[in-house]
Amino acid sequence: RAPHGHGGHGEERQERQERQKLARRVKTMRSLMSMKSGLDQNRPVAPAQPAAALMNDQHFANHEEFEATQNAIASWLDGIEFFSSFDVFTLELLLSIVRKNTYKTNQDILTQGQRAEALHVIYAGQVDVLIDGLAVSRLGSQSILGERSICALGEEIKPCAATIRPVTSVVITYSWPRTSLLELFIRDDRIYERFKKKFDILTVHQASFRNIRMFQNANVDFVEMLEGKVRPLDLAPGDVLFEGGKPSADAYILCDGAVEIVKDGIKHINIEVTNIADAVLFGEFNVLGLWRSPKATVRATKYSVVKIITTAALRQCFAAFPDESLIFRELVERRIEKDASKDISWTLGEELREELSREEVSLLPRNYVRLFTKDYDQIHLPRDLGEISEFQDLPPKPLEELAALMKLRLYVPQQVILQQGEDLFEIMILQRGTCSAEVFGADLQPMEGPSIVGGIASMITKKVFTTIIAEETCFVGAISKHRFATIMDKYPEFRRELLLQTNISFKRLCDDFHEQMLMASALR
Repeated sequence: RAPHGHGGHGEERQERQERQKLARRVKTMRSLMSMKSGLDQNRPVAPAQPAAALMNDQHFANHEEFEATQNAIASWLDGIEFFSSFDVFTLELLLSIVRKNTYKTNQDILTQGQRAEALHVIYAGQVDVLIDGLAVSRLGSQSILGERSICALGEEIKPCAATIRPVTSVVITYSWPRTSLLELFIRDDRIYERFKKKFDILTVHQASFRNIRMFQNANVDFVEMLEGKVRPLDLAPGDVLFEGGKPSADAYILCDGAVEIVKDGIKHINIEVTNIADAVLFGEFNVLGLWRSPKATVRATKYSVVKIITTAALRQCFAAFPDESLIFRELVERRIEKDASKDISWTLGEELREELSREEVSLLPRNYVRLFTKDYDQIHLPRDLGEISEFQDLPPKPLEELAALMKLRLYVPQQVILQQGEDLFEIMILQRGTCSAEVFGADLQPMEGPSIVGGIASMITKKVFTTIIAEETCFVGAISKHRFATIMDKYPEFRRELLLQTNISFKRLCDDFHEQMLMASALR
């Protein structure tokens, strides 16, 4: 039995916590009351808008019809991520103040530079999003409008970043007026807190990947394509993002929130992201096919917003924008160089620093540490072109100049590197990895790096002679044929020796193909 005095301290602590909680609620309500008062006194004269019908039972023939309509709206809202997790009580309160609006093509729903007077959800029709008079995107059913302005509840009201204009003859929306929402929040500030939290998550979900530091210098179309293929994931405190030792083929971008890194049952470090620019990438080695499973477990410590990148998504994006794969290749090479621990910008204890050095940590951004290594993972890349079998007996000087011209790329498993019949503009150097090769459906001997993709014969052909597919993660360097020809003209002896080897290799390739075709014919 605890001493009497100890129990008294517990009661005092509980009472103090209740007083602090009450003080926070009073402060929130005062802020809301102050904001509502300011809205009533300083409300600007708004342009004429279509009348909005309040969805109450006065507009229906009978109560049963009203309830049926309310249930239909509730069911429809439940299909929208923003509303789906609200409890029944909150949803009923929202349904009590919802309005139905009808807009025609000459009536803007929101106007750039002005504050939104209501939160809208498109029920039917389509609208254009215009910034400075230019249409940048088109939205349809279930799209949420005005959240940028409404998200500032209790704070300085932000103007709308774009004009929303109907493009169909009629656009129908359900809306919640700002003043009605404020009155609802004043009655129950817990609803305000839930709304604010969901608004914050919605804002992060809508934040563009172009704001993330690792993508800021990337091709805009590549970033938009990748962003369109990721899947969102919301984590609650305690949720496990992925578990060490269990197979995982995805990468995860922590856009907002906080997680902890747990390895061998020990918490190593906490990572928190409060700005989309500082988003942290986990599992890049897994999504690229280099590792089968991470070594550490990542668990959320706060409500967090994560975007999931799959290998299939990367494969499609890399196929459309091969040069942008350098972004992910650089992450891998930073890990290979084993110098990431030198870049830690904040002070670590010597014991932890030694541990991080032993684990060969990877950093992204530079001030976050991740422990996802496998002790047996060894990745080696050739240091120069002289290690390529076809170039081993050639003079080093022209090879050094060619290496400086290479565009470094990365290909994920099952990604097509070269497609038979396409124009061949580049010489592809397979630095590391294994590829399959086929001609007209006949399989040729697989090729391994370091080597020239498609063989040295690809230097004298205008078309791709063989289809080359990455069977594992492949590190590739591409040199344009035009630049290659410039170096050959600069060094005549190098040109003569290289063309001699090319002719020999091309004859061998033709003989191999003829033999494969004869074998296939004999089997048939």
